[in-house]
Amino acid sequence: MAIAYFPSKAFEETVEVIFAKPDGGEVTMRLLVDSGFTGESSLVLPQYSDELAHSWIPGTQVAGAIQGIQRRMVVLCRISGLSFQMAAIAILADTASLALPPGIDGVVGLTFLRH
Repeated sequence: MAIAYFPSKAFEETVEVIFAKPDGGEVTMRLLVDSGFTGESSLVLPQYSDELAHSWIPGTQVAGAIQGIQRRMVVLCRISGLSFQMAAIAILADTASLALPPGIDGVVGLTFLRH
């Protein structure tokens, strides 16, 4: 099946998400809101974000802007200023292939947004 490619626009909605590291400390990332990103995983994070893994879960086949078997992990995250904190499943991927605007670290999907 052919994959359609649409570069991200600079003025799309974003959300700043704070991730807790298992060994203490936090990492803040700005993520692009993508309500078309559905499935069991909630987030797509840069492949170098494995320091945020609280546990690893089996990889899964994904299709769309990212394809193939992808590594997945459980992360603990929150949004500052809201009473929102959750454990979520994140896909680790080469986010450079997503053509994200400068300053955007990854993608937040519908599974996350429903909370």
